[in-house]
Amino acid sequence: MTEVQRQRRRANLLLLLLALAFVGCVPFRNGGGVWPWIFITLEASLAAACADWFAITALFRRPLGLPIPHTAILPRKHEEIGDALGPLIRSDLLPLETLQTFISTFEPVNLLLHWANKRSPDEIADGLLSWLRPQPGDKLSPPPQLQEFILLSLRRAPVAAWLGRLLRGGSGRADQNPVLDHLFGWFTDLLKSEACAARLQEVLRKWKGEQMHSETAPGLQRFLLHLAEATGALNEADAARDVLSVVERELTAARSCSDHELRVALRAWTGQMAHDLQNQTPLAGAIDAWWKEIVQTMDLQEPIQDLVGHLSSDHTVNSLQPVLTDALNRTLHSLRQDAATTARLNENTRALLLRLLEPFYELLDPFVKYVFTQRFPATALGQFVEEEVGDLLQRLRITGTIVGGIAGLVLALLTHS
Repeated sequence: MTEVQRQRRRANLLLLLLALAFVGCVPFRNGGGVWPWIFITLEASLAAACADWFAITALFRRPLGLPIPHTAILPRKHEEIGDALGPLIRSDLLPLETLQTFISTFEPVNLLLHWANKRSPDEIADGLLSWLRPQPGDKLSPPPQLQEFILLSLRRAPVAAWLGRLLRGGSGRADQNPVLDHLFGWFTDLLKSEACAARLQEVLRKWKGEQMHSETAPGLQRFLLHLAEATGALNEADAARDVLSVVERELTAARSCSDHELRVALRAWTGQMAHDLQNQTPLAGAIDAWWKEIVQTMDLQEPIQDLVGHLSSDHTVNSLQPVLTDALNRTLHSLRQDAATTARLNENTRALLLRLLEPFYELLDPFVKYVFTQRFPATALGQFVEEEVGDLLQRLRITGTIVGGIAGLVLALLTHS
C-alpha cells in the first residue's frame, strides 16, 4: 500500500467515524451538559471533512462519478495547462538572457569527457542504441503531435535567409571557391555524356526544322544557335559535339583560372543573390511564402513511421554497434590527448548554440506542450500529481476536519456568550 493510499484510507475512516458519531449524537443535541457542544463540534467537523473531500477529489476526478460542474479539473484543463507551461518556462524559468549567459560559460566537451571517463565505449554505444531498440509493448507508430511539431518548425524556418548564407559562404574568394569548382566540374562531366550530346543534337534538329535563327531566338537558344552556326558543322551531330566541346573548354578554363569572366560573373551573381535572400526583398519573401505553401501540403506521418521502423530494426541496430563503438573510441581518445582541439570544440559549440538559440527560442512553447502532452496524457496527469502530493492533500483533509470542528466550537461559544 502506498503512502497516498494509506493517508486516503485514514481520511476516509475519519469522515466515516464523524458521520456515525454525528448521527449517534443527534438524539442528545438538545440535552444538558456537554452534549450540545459535542454535537456542534461534530457538525462543524463533518461539514469541513465533506468540503475538503469534495474539493480535493474534484481536482483529479468527478466526485462519485457525478457530472458536477467545475470538477475533474486537471483532466479537463489538460490542454490549457500545456499551453500555459511554455510561456511560463520561457519567461520565468528559462529567460533568453539566462540561457545566453549559461551557454557563454558552458564547456560541453569537458562535460562529455568527464561523463565518458566512467564508461567504456561499448557501454556508451549500447546505451545510445538502446533508444532505438523497441521494448515489449512499444508502439512504433509516431504520435500525430510529432508531425505537427516538425511541420511547425519547418513553417517557421527562414529558408531564404539560410539559402543566402549558403550562397555567401560558397562565393568566397575567387581562387578558393570549392562550390564553384564543384559546379564547374559537375557541368563538365555532364557535357561529356552521350545523353547530353544526343539531346543537344535533337534540339538543334528541331530548331532547324522550325527555321529558327540566332538573331530571333530567345535567351539560351540564341546562345546555342550562335555557337552551332559558328562551328560551320555540316550536320546536327557534328554541331552538337563542337558546341559541347567549346562549352566544356570554357568551363575547364573557368575552373582553373581565378579571373575568368564566367567565374567572376558567377561570383558576382551569387553575391547579389545572397544579399537579396538574406534581406527582406521580394525574392526572399516569395521563397519563404512558397516554402510555407509546400510545408502546408506535407504529410510526414508515413515517412516518420517508416524511419522509426527502419532505425528500430535489429539489422540496423546490430550493424551500427561496432561502427559507433569504434568511432567513439577514436574520438574520445583524440579529445583526451589534444587539449587545443577540446578548447576549440567548446568554443565552436558555444558559438553554434548561441546562433541557434534565438531563432528557435520561440519554438519552446509548442515543444514544451508536445513533451507535456506526451509525458502526461489527460488521465495520467492527475495520477502523477496525486502520486507526488496526494499524501499531503489527504493529510490536509484530516487537518481541515480538526480545524473545522475547532472553528465551529469557537463560533458557538462566541455566539452563546
